[in-house]
Amino acid sequence: MARDPTTGHEFISHPADIQVAVWAPTLEALFRETALVLARLMVPGPEIALDREIEVVTEAEDVKSALFDWLTEVLFYSDSELFVLGDVDVRSVESLPGGRYRVTSTFKGEAFKKGHHVSGTEVKAITYSYMTLEREGEGGYRLEIIFDI
Repeated sequence: MARDPTTGHEFISHPADIQVAVWAPTLEALFRETALVLARLMVPGPEIALDREIEVVTEAEDVKSALFDWLTEVLFYSDSELFVLGDVDVRSVESLPGGRYRVTSTFKGEAFKKGHHVSGTEVKAITYSYMTLEREGEGGYRLEIIFDI
């Protein structure tokens, strides 16, 4: 899938963990880019086959909590099933009554294979503190997030 030139990320210096800024024109693109950054930190390569799909739907009290819970699912499948995320289809980040949000997505990837995949940085948790998620006018969204290593 071709990347949107208005979507990207950059790493920010942090004394102990990994901090990253992510930007995208939509919440769906922002969630996807953030998940792919997280996945490449944990398994930087080589190319990952997309031969397994996992449907993931999460719901939370606000958009930041929805992102936090959804990224925690990336870690859960990586740790519990040795799933290597190669791509993700974020079909919707939907605003629900009462300010709640639902994320509907499909994780695409394969099982970790020793001798093929390279282990990268062990990410222990997504950090909710210091997370900022802001709308940038009509230009999209910007996120700053810290991954606990």
